[in-house]
Amino acid sequence: MHRRELFVITGAGVITSSVIGIGPFSIETEANTMTITACVRLTAKPGRREELLEIMTGAIAATRSDPLCSSVEIFKGIEGADDVLLVEQWPGVEDHHRFISAFMEAGGLTDILDLLATDIETLHYSPTGL
Repeated sequence: MHRRELFVITGAGVITSSVIGIGPFSIETEANTMTITACVRLTAKPGRREELLEIMTGAIAATRSDPLCSSVEIFKGIEGADDVLLVEQWPGVEDHHRFISAFMEAGGLTDILDLLATDIETLHYSPTGL
C-alpha cells in the first residue's frame, strides 16, 4: 500500500498529520539516508497571491538558510490563480517537521497565515529509484 503523509498547518497554528493509504509502498525515514521532497501548497485569499509571495520572502530565506534544506523552489498556480507551491528537499520528514515547528514557534508564519484562504497542506514524497 502506498502511503502519503498529509501535514496541515491551520490558521490557528495547529499542526496535524495523518498517513493516507493509497497503494503498495511505504515511506521509510528511519535511517534518514534518503532525500525527501516536501510539497507545500498555500492558497491565498482571492487576488492576494502577489502579496503573499512578497510576505513569504523571509520564510523562503529562512528555509534556504537551514543547513538541512538542500533546495527550495517556488511555483505559482496556473489553473489556481491564488495558489503557491513550495517544493523543498530535506534529508527526512522529521527534519522538515522540526524546521516548521521551530519556525512557527518563532512566529514566522503569522503574517503568512493571515493571507491564506485555506490551511497550508504539505505532502512528503520519497524517490522511487525508477
